[in-house]
Amino acid sequence: MNRVLPILIFSFTLNFLSLHAQNLVIDPGFESVQHKLEIGTWINVHGTPDLYDVIKPDDNLNFGLCKSIDPFDGNQTVGLLLVHGANIWNCKIREFIRGTLTVPLEKGITYRIKVQVRMANLEMDDMYDMTDIGILLSSDKVEIDSLCASRVPFLPLRAKTKVISSNGEWQQIENEYTAKGGEQYITIGGFMGASYHSLASYNGYKTLWSYFFFDAISITKINNHPEETTNESVPKLTITDKQILFASNSSEIDKTAIDKIKQIIKYLEDHTNYTIEIHGHTDNVGSDSFNQNLSANRANSVKKVFLNNGIPEHQIEVFAYGSSKNTFNNDTEHNRYANRKVEIVIRF
Repeated sequence: MNRVLPILIFSFTLNFLSLHAQNLVIDPGFESVQHKLEIGTWINVHGTPDLYDVIKPDDNLNFGLCKSIDPFDGNQTVGLLLVHGANIWNCKIREFIRGTLTVPLEKGITYRIKVQVRMANLEMDDMYDMTDIGILLSSDKVEIDSLCASRVPFLPLRAKTKVISSNGEWQQIENEYTAKGGEQYITIGGFMGASYHSLASYNGYKTLWSYFFFDAISITKINNHPEETTNESVPKLTITDKQILFASNSSEIDKTAIDKIKQIIKYLEDHTNYTIEIHGHTDNVGSDSFNQNLSANRANSVKKVFLNNGIPEHQIEVFAYGSSKNTFNNDTEHNRYANRKVEIVIRF
């Protein structure tokens, strides 16, 4: 029987997946987020979160507490006011955003959550020291009244240092989470109780704030069943999770995506006996014939990159499914986004 190694997924984004650590967050770097965070993969739940795009600086929302910012990865990042200087104990003047997972979490399975964060680059004396930042994983869309409840079960994410990003540089915060089952939304923001001891110990009169940028959000399954791990003799490919966006109704692959595909090709240089399967998909917007052609065009665009880089055509198979094999219901923009993809499978 052929062994199958899943390599990556294109989605209007192009996801590069580790064999054993697939990121479940749709658009972990906010690259498809649009103006005002009203549509796209991440949605504004409360307040006025700031969207920063280094390619289109004129489209940025209020620069808020930021002089300038370089995203951790990609072109965009989101800034959130986690504590408001006007009233540090008023949750409803803090900011929250919500994203969606590719699949619901499995009951009893433990996941690792990692987020890159960076304190706003003002004078550090103007900022509260944050020792943890909260997220909420839920099966339903949780609104502000529930998010601000005193006992909301947020998960605190912490850094390896006591204070998060005390030097104003990007830093990873993380924690582990054992799923109750069915969680499919992630909410990030100024949860009451996060960094409580740091805030409670502040006795000064100066108006201070806590404003952070977020990027590269990752939720991956921890291997809960060691006996099921792949034999070490099976070739493995590990690539950092990325997402690269495509224009709507387009099959064009940009230079960044081509460079990433070349990483796959370089990996395959050490192997000869393999077949590349390219599976094209669309959401259900448009006619069946239109979607069938679009999924074929997307798959063939990926195939062309392989051919142009020396992969023999007889080792590539293309499949076009249109919207017939959607993973999710097409009832929300988030779900449609997740269905618009090309999957690549390498068979050894």
